[in-house]
Amino acid sequence: MHQRLFRTLFQSCALFCALFENLAGVNVLQIFKQMEQSLLLRREIGHLECMSLFYSFLARLAKISEIPYTTSLQKNQIIPALEYLEKHLFDISFKVSDLPGLCRMSAPTFRRIFISKFGTNPKNYIIERRLLYAEQILKSGEYINIAQVAEIVGFEDSLYFSKCFKAYFGVSPSKIKNHSHGY
Repeated sequence: MHQRLFRTLFQSCALFCALFENLAGVNVLQIFKQMEQSLLLRREIGHLECMSLFYSFLARLAKISEIPYTTSLQKNQIIPALEYLEKHLFDISFKVSDLPGLCRMSAPTFRRIFISKFGTNPKNYIIERRLLYAEQILKSGEYINIAQVAEIVGFEDSLYFSKCFKAYFGVSPSKIKNHSHGY
């Protein structure tokens, strides 16, 4: 009975195998042939081995479905948001939540495309860009007050700015300011 069921499954997967001959570095047809051999050659153990191969195959499919897929066309769709971001990166009133609307897409779709392009989510990208600019300002020694620097780079709260700065660079902004020749 299991052999008949498997043979039916094997035949119905022929089209799938033809379309996805090599799925994520795995030869799909080879996996199905191994499953068939397991059933034909061994009784109980063959059945268990076949099920193991099948579940392994399903796990690979599940992992592949988790990989974010974006095309260059999709990446180009976020250009209006990127242009807006560049113009308003250091504005305190700037909101990440405004970006998806500029591209006429949902927030999750925008986030997925943004991550595939930059390797991080929009919020972290903005914080990182702001912190890198703050580091340059602090090293220049132009500003006396950390709160001023925080405001210039777009942080409304200087304590939050200091916390983010220390988490990113491993030192407080005041340390950079006091030792503007390096740290």
